[in-house]
Amino acid sequence: MSPTFDAGLFGVPAAQFRELALALVTPTLGFVFVFVLARPLKKLPFIEVADDYVPPTWVVPIFACGSLSIMTFCFTTAFCLSLLSGNPAVNDFMTQYHRNIPLDIPNGRLTSALITIDDYDGYSSFRIFVNGYRVFSSTSHCRLLFQCRPYSQDLARHFNEFRRLSVNYKTIHHLEDSFSIPHSEDIGNLLIAGKNTIDFQAVNSGVATCRLTISLKINSDFQRTIAITPDPWKPIKIDPAAIVQEFDTGTNAGEGDEIPVYRTNNRNQSYRLCERIRLEFTLNSNQLEGLRDGDVGLRNWLVERINKLNMP
Repeated sequence: MSPTFDAGLFGVPAAQFRELALALVTPTLGFVFVFVLARPLKKLPFIEVADDYVPPTWVVPIFACGSLSIMTFCFTTAFCLSLLSGNPAVNDFMTQYHRNIPLDIPNGRLTSALITIDDYDGYSSFRIFVNGYRVFSSTSHCRLLFQCRPYSQDLARHFNEFRRLSVNYKTIHHLEDSFSIPHSEDIGNLLIAGKNTIDFQAVNSGVATCRLTISLKINSDFQRTIAITPDPWKPIKIDPAAIVQEFDTGTNAGEGDEIPVYRTNNRNQSYRLCERIRLEFTLNSNQLEGLRDGDVGLRNWLVERINKLNMP
């Protein structure tokens, strides 16, 4: 089903024109009935007037014709606007919801599929979904001071001190790792035969704008990097062979009332949406055989565990 919009005229949507027309039906029928019968107003039983009062002859025709004209205009406008607003272009709607980026994955068996967080400002909120499954989220993985920052000895010391506390309880927050930037997540088990989607959502923290760089790496011959940055003219430290797409967070949107493409308010940029991006690509079952290989999965798991054990 295609998305629909309620079009408007002079800032009034079609629904309000329709409601006004329905509200005028009863009084319009009454005025038209009196006008057609040509019955004087003072002869109506529910109107009490003096015997010598003579109502103006123009009252009934003006109210009858006026209310009929307004009701007809409202019904006609609501009908025409409903035709115009029926089915707008799906691409226009989706552009206002998120940026859609189609990818052409090379043919051949996939042996690895990684999402890598290359850069992060440490304050804004972001989430990564693969086929509707949350892979990484700043609200769960970046809760503590030493998490989701570039590696340093001070942050490693904080992490070691925290780890010595031996905190053992169930929580939605991931406190067992520092997730030092750059950080990679294996998404091979989440890919399916057919259409695959990877969603990136970045939201302003309220104290700083968004800065987030994420890369999709498939095998060793494909890499697509998405950079959400307030300074698109500054060079990004990333693999020079990668294809990089930069998106301005809207900080430099100018003096307009709205920031494209999500039409957020430019006067208050706190806690607003910076960017919402969707990568789409198609895989077949033959390409996924390498990712489903038990030896590959075991090797990736061992490498991940060894890296955690060797973390300073």
